[in-house]
Amino acid sequence: MKITFNRKSFLRWLKLVAAAAPVKGNTSAILQGNVKVTVSAGSIILQATDITTSIRAVLDSNAWFSIDEYGQTIIPAKQVIKILDKSRDQGFTLGSNDKKVFLYNATEQHGFDAIDPDSYPNVDIPDTSKYHRVNAADMSNMIKRTVFATEKNNVRYDLDGVCFYTDDEQLNAVATCGMRLAWQSTTAVQVNGHSAGKALVPAAAVKLVESGLKDKELMSDVDVTFTDKLAVFQFSKNGRISVVSRLIDGRFPVWKDIVPNTANMHCVKIMDVKELLSALKSVSATIKSRDPEVELLFNRNTLTISTTQNLQCSIMTAPVEFTGSAMMLLNPKYLIDYLKALDADTKLCWYIPGGTEREPTMLCPESNSVRDNYTYIILPTAVDSPVIA
Repeated sequence: MKITFNRKSFLRWLKLVAAAAPVKGNTSAILQGNVKVTVSAGSIILQATDITTSIRAVLDSNAWFSIDEYGQTIIPAKQVIKILDKSRDQGFTLGSNDKKVFLYNATEQHGFDAIDPDSYPNVDIPDTSKYHRVNAADMSNMIKRTVFATEKNNVRYDLDGVCFYTDDEQLNAVATCGMRLAWQSTTAVQVNGHSAGKALVPAAAVKLVESGLKDKELMSDVDVTFTDKLAVFQFSKNGRISVVSRLIDGRFPVWKDIVPNTANMHCVKIMDVKELLSALKSVSATIKSRDPEVELLFNRNTLTISTTQNLQCSIMTAPVEFTGSAMMLLNPKYLIDYLKALDADTKLCWYIPGGTEREPTMLCPESNSVRDNYTYIILPTAVDSPVIA
């Protein structure tokens, strides 16, 4: 095979696909760090897999590449990316024979040992004629606002994934570590009768979709298909990207049972997310404990954040709209992760339990827009064990 391409354009696609190539672990050595390149009439296909999660990018005829010879090869993605990143030349040629893979232009020549391309599994795409279509910005926002709440190695549940729920006109995403829960929903268009259902998708696959949607050159509406065993996310702009992942076959908690009734809670309005985030970061920076904790005291339109861990005292304040008085103990990381996922100009409603300090607290954007249909629940550190069951 042999292709000539623009360095920057090829590099963008290669970095996205290479993110799915395992660097180490229990996967075959053929997969580790490698990307399969297939060249056929009018298109280039880049694919990588760790067996659980795979990505396939189909690049149709484009002004930035030309095809000289059909065929397929396997390239060491990390090395190729490093070469292309450092180069200032715009044009490169990639070619291969039975023994070598060549990457070169007028001023540079690089060679790698060839690997039999037939030994690398193809990324198979199931039937995706039925799907839910989601706006790209909404999907990116949904992932950003949930995936951080996942957790590995939970004893009772499989929490290293985002649980997606579909119905006729909506897509929901939920993630939890047992002590906090993030829930985002958005509108989705049901196409060809894609059935409503639930799919627990590994966090690694969800992050791979998010990385593709961060590039505005690649962003487009996302078509989501769930089968009994697979999740498929497809989007295309100047090419067709498919992220295919096996579903997690495990237990996910019955999370709706712990969503509090706001009728029995106090509402604190947070008008400046940036100031609250800055105050939390300042206080938490002084904490070295593996189980960090801050005291939050709401009193007379002021939130006082303090900690005495590590025999140090650190205090910061932030303005709020709340004339009452309340106190709670929380892990500051849980709040910081949430605030970082919000737009800087977001106005928040922070619902504080009106009963004991052991009850969950809940935060929601004040806006009623579809984009802000976002709920975040945190259990106070006074709770000895998760109550999400």
